[in-house]
Amino acid sequence: MQNTLSEMWKRYNLLLSFKNEMNKLGYASKDLYSIEMQMEVLMQLIQIESENVLESLLKKTYFRLPKKINRGIEYLSDIQNNPEDWVLNKIENDTDAWIDSNVLIFTTKSNIVAFSKLSRKSNGAKYVDGKFQ
Repeated sequence: MQNTLSEMWKRYNLLLSFKNEMNKLGYASKDLYSIEMQMEVLMQLIQIESENVLESLLKKTYFRLPKKINRGIEYLSDIQNNPEDWVLNKIENDTDAWIDSNVLIFTTKSNIVAFSKLSRKSNGAKYVDGKFQ
């Protein structure tokens, strides 16, 4: 069963592709307005659902209260679906995370934290027994 966040991203990408194709065919921006508004609303819903997913992933960790997702929000559904493929680190333990585009970076009250692919970064909190530890 697909999770809500993955489904939202699929729909967003579908709308984006549709808008780009209509743009190539020469449709005016007023014709694309409805699609753009749907995309904007969907992105707001993705943001809300992403915050909920991130909070649930971090419930049993030291980084419990995320304040803001800085970048990489599109990777959250993969982290949710395949948490064993990801590692959780403070940013000072993974300074290359700012350079890597395949990283989710978020801010908590006292830290900047990154989820990195296990293939890129092997040390850090791994997903074991239903939580990152």
